Amino acid sequence: MITCSLLLITAVTIDAFLGDPAYPFHPVRLIGKSIQLLEPIFRKIPVPEFLQGAFFVLLVLGIWEGVLLGLFRLLSVATPLVNLFALFVLYSSFALRDLTHHIHPVIRALEQGDMAGARENLQKIVGRDTAVLDSPGILRAAIET
Repeated sequence: MITCSLLLITAVTIDAFLGDPAYPFHPVRLIGKSIQLLEPIFRKIPVPEFLQGAFFVLLVLGIWEGVLLGLFRLLSVATPLVNLFALFVLYSSFALRDLTHHIHPVIRALEQGDMAGARENLQKIVGRDTAVLDSPGILRAAIET
């Protein structure tokens, strides 16, 4: 239990100092690529969109959970490697420093009364249509992100 707590604290600390690592094989980027590849296939399945989405989410989660468990099992022969891999996975899962870096311009624009600038900056970090958001909506979207 202490190992898990230490790994979590270390991952958050690394994220606070280094931010989110930017490289082509970042786990979130790999998951995003798999989503881009699989989504068009799922959109063609003749079932209600809700079912398409539910199966799609379960498939993507299942694939990546399987990959992760397989890598953990492979590395389990050497405990330090497993702990380093767990630290890497945890660290790659956080983006607190980068998110706060991207949210500050949104807040500054709102403080200056620049709704267009706030929406433009928010659009960089959310997928929703920011053109229809008022000030509280922009703040909610930034906080949710």
